[in-house]
Amino acid sequence: MDWAEEAEDFPLAIHYARQALRRNRADTSLRQRLIDLCHVAGRSREALQLRLAALSVTPESTGEKQFEVARELADQFFKLLDPHNSVKAYENAFEQYPDHGTDNDRNSALSILFQMKRYDQALKFFTSFCGVKLYLNSGDLFDMDRHSSKLSSVEKFKRCEFPDNMAVELQLKLFLVFAHLGLGPLVVSRVESTYTNENIAKYSNWLLDIVVAYKEKNLYSISIQLILKLKKSNVTCKLVQVWTLLAECYLEAGETESAIKAYRHVIENLDPRHTGARLGLVNLLRRLGRNQEALKFLNPSNLVQKGVKPEISLTEQCDLIVQKREKSPLKSNHRSTVRSFASSDLRKTSVVGDIDSDECSVEKVCLDSDWLDASANLVSRDHVAYRLAYERCRMLDTPESVDSFLEEAWALLFSDVTRVCGPRFTQLALTLDSEQHRKLVIDRLASVAPALTDTLSNQIDAERSTTETNGVSSSDIWGLFLRVVDVLRARLPKSLPQLETATAWASLLPHVQGNDLRRLAASHLLISSSLIARHGTPAFLELRKIQKQWSEYNQYWNVMNLAITLSRDFKHCRFLDRLVTKDSLNLAIGTIASSDTLVRGSYRYAIARLINMREKFPDDALLTLLLAVGFLSMSMQKHIGSRHLAVLQAVGFLGEYKRLRGDCQEVYYNIARACHQLSITHMAIHYYEKVLDMEPIGNNPEEKSLTNLYKEAAFNLALLYRTNGNPSMARHILQKYVVI
Repeated sequence: MDWAEEAEDFPLAIHYARQALRRNRADTSLRQRLIDLCHVAGRSREALQLRLAALSVTPESTGEKQFEVARELADQFFKLLDPHNSVKAYENAFEQYPDHGTDNDRNSALSILFQMKRYDQALKFFTSFCGVKLYLNSGDLFDMDRHSSKLSSVEKFKRCEFPDNMAVELQLKLFLVFAHLGLGPLVVSRVESTYTNENIAKYSNWLLDIVVAYKEKNLYSISIQLILKLKKSNVTCKLVQVWTLLAECYLEAGETESAIKAYRHVIENLDPRHTGARLGLVNLLRRLGRNQEALKFLNPSNLVQKGVKPEISLTEQCDLIVQKREKSPLKSNHRSTVRSFASSDLRKTSVVGDIDSDECSVEKVCLDSDWLDASANLVSRDHVAYRLAYERCRMLDTPESVDSFLEEAWALLFSDVTRVCGPRFTQLALTLDSEQHRKLVIDRLASVAPALTDTLSNQIDAERSTTETNGVSSSDIWGLFLRVVDVLRARLPKSLPQLETATAWASLLPHVQGNDLRRLAASHLLISSSLIARHGTPAFLELRKIQKQWSEYNQYWNVMNLAITLSRDFKHCRFLDRLVTKDSLNLAIGTIASSDTLVRGSYRYAIARLINMREKFPDDALLTLLLAVGFLSMSMQKHIGSRHLAVLQAVGFLGEYKRLRGDCQEVYYNIARACHQLSITHMAIHYYEKVLDMEPIGNNPEEKSLTNLYKEAAFNLALLYRTNGNPSMARHILQKYVVI
């Protein structure tokens, strides 16, 4: 051991010291040397355990020294989160010197056992070191080691005795142990005698714990008797916990009216913002069928800070969408007006413009001031009102009150969005046409929400902390939003503006932004609702975000093409041009970009791009059709050198398109449309009739219904007949193919 210590091989020295100590356990110097070696080697816990073992093997010379060492060891073990050894230090001291321990030592040991919820071990401590005697019905003295199985039934015990001079705090802890172990009826009279004004003033927390313990063992009558004593005391008569505990005991005992009075006393006189009392009263009233009265107590309006302006209703909010859509038809002059309006609003609101000017600086200060005022009154910052509003929504979610549910849920989910956006933001926030504005609103909402995290474990932890704070988790808010979507879907098409607004605003909420799966689901809902409403820009903005994730799938590009077709502005143009430049071999990107260029009227640029694409994909029929459309459109331009050459090119590409695509309704319908546009009436009629004579492509009626062009061809053919002075034939065609 000496050689290992000189070589500073402390693990080996500790090993040799242990071997030597086993041969002579009474050698205090050797034990102390081993303890010192453990400290040097950094084994503090092991050194403490050796000191604890020494208390029983070689106790101190006096009881005072023994308990002094025991207190020190217990404190150090407790700091190391080792309560078991902390209690063991006190027990060893009491075993060696039972008469030298103080009430403080007993209280310390029992408090540690209570933290561990080791009530059986606490009872053993009482019977061993506090003079408590527990007698069985047989007259035998209870011993924890021999009679531990009898603790399950109070009928097996006769009485309990303890010294009259036992400290009050120790008595209360003894009663608490009895209550937790189900032996409370043995000491009911002694417990009631301790509920004096003097004891209530000093030990109100312990007395409340005793009541709770009796309640947990379903001894409600005893609990009510004890709480009524606390209720009469001037010290505890105004404690909310006393009244809520009384209401719960009344409720469990079947005294519902008394429970209602206790809950109402808390809400009306003690603490109107106490969530537990309100929800307890509401649940009780619902059980009794008094739903309207319950809804009054769930109204958060009296809890929200004063000075907050009332929110506009769901109908008024969604009317703004309709007004904005009606003011934005697909006309160039109207479109430029709307775009200039949007850009001017963005310069005012996003504070991204020329901040060097004095006007912009003043505007920024005003906006920041408005933002601070608005964020101070956000509903999500008032946790009590937020929880009550959520519970009110849950209660209103019934077929009879679905309209009220929709209004309340809308206010809970999106009132913060409307406050943050402000009156100048409202129209832009509804449609989310501006990516800059969207990011600004998200940042502002997130600044007053719980911190958003990336990893799944951190998201779970953040959600738990949010639930503990206001009782409403992110999952609850997400579920409420999905329920709102279900209600609005059931009311389509009347509720289409509301559905589009809800899905658009949901993408701004921190509860959605903080979770990857919810963010993706909200994005898909926004895309679907925008396309159903035939508003392409919001759908395009969301599709652009997920382009990298889904660009390998044709379904994505089909939806993207639909969004671009329905879009009322040109925000997608640069996006498509960048994609074509980066990936010139992608057929889907090239086709969509070329088609978009044709729609914008840049026929020569589109034809050049299509010819380049056709060299790489010579067998693609759609590229050939687009080339035909490009030359055909170019032939219709006012300033063109030779229309005949463009028409011949169009006819040639139509023939190539027919060769690549084969005989089907689609081919003859497109040829008929081209002839119709060129006013070659007899050929257009011929090809329209060929469409009507052919069967649609498909293996079953459902597939055929998707490719059936009977109605389109018949309608165009009827127009030709009517134009050429044959209304009877036009009427016959419509009656045969179009009228249902």
